[in-house]
Amino acid sequence: HELADFKDDEVYVIGGIVDRNRYKNLTLNKANEQGIRHARLPIRDHLKMSGTHVLTVNQTLDIIHAQLELRDWDKAMDRAVPMRKRTREEEIDEEG
Repeated sequence: HELADFKDDEVYVIGGIVDRNRYKNLTLNKANEQGIRHARLPIRDHLKMSGTHVLTVNQTLDIIHAQLELRDWDKAMDRAVPMRKRTREEEIDEEG
C-alpha cells in the first residue's frame, strides 16, 4: 500500500521501529491483526536511493511536511531526503 495523499480528517502514525531483521514485519503484522490501515510513503516511485529505503523518523516527518506544503511528491522527496541516502545517479541528476 502506497500513500497517495494526506486527508485532513485522518490520523497518521509514523512507524518508529526498525523491524527488518530480528522482528521482521512486527509493526506491519500488528497493524494487520488490529485492522489498522497502513501505507508507506511512495519513496520508490519518486526517488532513487542507495542501500536501504529505511529513513529516520525525522526524515520521514520532513517528507510529510514538505508534501503537505508542496503537494508534489517529487519536490517533497528532493527537499527532505539527504543526499547521502540517494544513489550517485540521483546526485548527478540534481547537479544538472
